[in-house]
Amino acid sequence: MKIAKIETVHVAEFANILFVRIHTDSGLIGLGETYYTPDA
Repeated sequence: MKIAKIETVHVAEFANILFVRIHTDSGLIGLGETYYTPDA
């Protein structure tokens, strides 16, 4: 299994959150979430 594509999804209503979608060559899709905070 290898990563085939990485997408970022930004939702305007949630300015501090960015979703990351990772697609594999075998058809699996993973979803991750990042959160911006000044303390990070």
